[in-house]
Amino acid sequence: MDKPKILVVDDEPRNLRLLEALLLPCGYEIVLVENGRAALERVADNPPDIILLDLVMPEMSGFEVLQKLRAEKATMNIPIVILTSLHDSERRIEALEAGCDEIISKPFDRTELLARVKSLLRIKRYLDEIEDNNRKLKAAERIKDEFTSTVSHELRTPLAAIKSSIDILDTEAPGALTGDQKVFIKRVKSNIDRLARLIDDVLDLSKLEAGRMAMNFLPLRPETIVQEVVDTYRQMVNSKGMTIETELGEKLPLFMADRDRLVQVLDNLLSNALKFTKEGRVVVSVHSEDKEHLTFCVRDSGIGIKEEDFPKLFEKFQQVGGPSQNVGGTGLGLAICKQIVARHNGRIWVESRFGRGSAFFFTIPCESTQ
Repeated sequence: MDKPKILVVDDEPRNLRLLEALLLPCGYEIVLVENGRAALERVADNPPDIILLDLVMPEMSGFEVLQKLRAEKATMNIPIVILTSLHDSERRIEALEAGCDEIISKPFDRTELLARVKSLLRIKRYLDEIEDNNRKLKAAERIKDEFTSTVSHELRTPLAAIKSSIDILDTEAPGALTGDQKVFIKRVKSNIDRLARLIDDVLDLSKLEAGRMAMNFLPLRPETIVQEVVDTYRQMVNSKGMTIETELGEKLPLFMADRDRLVQVLDNLLSNALKFTKEGRVVVSVHSEDKEHLTFCVRDSGIGIKEEDFPKLFEKFQQVGGPSQNVGGTGLGLAICKQIVARHNGRIWVESRFGRGSAFFFTIPCESTQ
């Protein structure tokens, strides 16, 4: 392991020799300079682990050196200890506000100085480790995102070819199908569609988490969005003997949102509500009670959710319900909803009583989010 490097900056040669004699026996590498400009050059060439800086020097004061170092991203995290004989509280406060980490008065206590240096070096080592780990995590995330994107796109090509072939067989153009063959083809088509949805969901979530999903924010009318999503499900709901209703608040304001992504959230919540509701009704509502936020809600009269399952609802690859309920899905829908709502500066939550239905809420600010 390299020795910790300490840069000592003082215009008094006697002080430099004293500090060198004190620090060298501790196993540190010591670099001595007599003025501020030389200190900045040294830092630029080979940044030290810590700087001991005299505050009062000719030509360029220690305060000026401190300001220049803290103004640069590459040097803002180097611990700086001010050594000064000044007892002016205003100057000392000024130095602290400018970014120094410690102020030690001259003549300094040797034991205190060594303890402060040791402590700051330990903190810097921890911070460097954290920064290094963050870089590794970001690199791993980037590799994961690239892998996810590549694999997903590679899967789409053969999947599209398989789907095309199955669709041709289903038309019976190549020849008549038996009853069993029709059943098998229907099962294959269902699994293909499920795999396609999984690929789309994985790609969406990967882009959202990486902040790479482009959002096209436009002024929208909330009642139009709600009605559009509800209308796509109305025929299916009626065929199940259920009802689907809308509740729209009065004088709803325009709001800024990505239309397609907002439809995706409502579609997912409404699809889930219908999946877990065998009879009764589903209500999709939007209100703006405080005029600053729109609150959307999808409420059902279905099986409800146990309270202990609430924390995992919006996590990836999590599904509620027992095996006998055969809920299907990818387990990514609500995680994607959470990310989309967050990108709109909103929040999403659930209220439910097991056996008595559920209500999923999310808010969107009425003001522009961009």
